[in-house]
Amino acid sequence: MTEHRDHAQGIAVTELSKQYGRQTALDKVTAHFEQGKIHGLLGRNGAGKTTLMSIICNHSFKSSGSVQVDGHNPAENARILDRMCFVHENQRWHDAYTAGMILRLAKRFYPHWEHALCERMVRRLELPVNSRAGKLSRGQRSALAVTIALASHAQYTFLDEPYLGMDATAREVFYEELAVTQAQDQRTFLMSSHLIDECAALLETVTILHHGRVINASSVDDATANTWVFTGSQELADRVLAGTEILSLTTMGAMCSMVFRGAISDERHSALRAASMAELRNATLQELVSAIGGAQSDNEMQGE
Repeated sequence: MTEHRDHAQGIAVTELSKQYGRQTALDKVTAHFEQGKIHGLLGRNGAGKTTLMSIICNHSFKSSGSVQVDGHNPAENARILDRMCFVHENQRWHDAYTAGMILRLAKRFYPHWEHALCERMVRRLELPVNSRAGKLSRGQRSALAVTIALASHAQYTFLDEPYLGMDATAREVFYEELAVTQAQDQRTFLMSSHLIDECAALLETVTILHHGRVINASSVDDATANTWVFTGSQELADRVLAGTEILSLTTMGAMCSMVFRGAISDERHSALRAASMAELRNATLQELVSAIGGAQSDNEMQGE
C-alpha cells in the first residue's frame, strides 16, 4: 500500500491567526510539518493546538494567514480533505450507533482503510463492537477513536489527545500499533498530548505553542540538547549561570532546582557538576514543555 511521497511538501502554515471576538487563539503561527513523520504539537491547555489542527482540516476558519497541504489550500478542497483523518478527545458519535456500526461507516470515508489493522485494534483494545456509543465508557470511546485513526490509513492523520481516556495498558497498545503502521508505510501524524514522556520516543519533531504563538519548532533532539535541569546551590547557579535563559526556578532555602536553556561552556559545565550535592542533566521533553509554559505565564503576569 506504499504511496509516493514528496517529502518537500507536507503541511505549511504561514502567519496563521485566528480570533474569537477579542480573544486570539492563534497569533501569526508559522510552521512546517514534513510528510512522512510523526510530529508533536505540544503546550498547555488553551495554547492553540486544537484550533491549529481544526483550521488545517477545514473544521474551522482562519482569520488571516495561509495553510498549504502538498502545495494546495485544503479549504473546500475534496482531493486534499479526503486524505485527512482528524480525531480528538471529545469525539462524538450518534448514541444509537454501535461501535461496530461506526467502524463500518468510517470505512466508507477512507479508501485505504486497513481492515486487518482495525480487527487487531478491536481485539487488543477489547472494544465492545456490539455496544452502543452512548453506553461506551470514556476509555472505550477513546479506543474507538484511535482505531479509526490508525485503520483509516489517511495520509494526514491528526490526533488531538483522543487516547487520554485509555488506561496505561491500552495506551501502550496504541503506541505500539502506531509505531508498527508507521514503519510499514510512512504517514504524516500530528499529535497533541499531555502525556509527553509516554509518547516522546515516537515523535520526530516538536512544535510548542503557548497562547497561540510558536515558542519552539525543531527536532526532538534539538529541542532538548541545550535544555538543562540543575539542582543544587542557588548561590552557585546565580554565579555560574548569570545571563542564561532560565525557564523555571524553584527554591528551598539555599537550594534550588531550575530548568534553563542554551549552550554552556566546558568551564560552566564542570563548575556545576563538581559542586557538592549538585546535579546537572539534560531536561526531558516533558520538563521543557512544562518549563516553557510556566516561564511564559510568569512573564505575562509580571508584564501585567
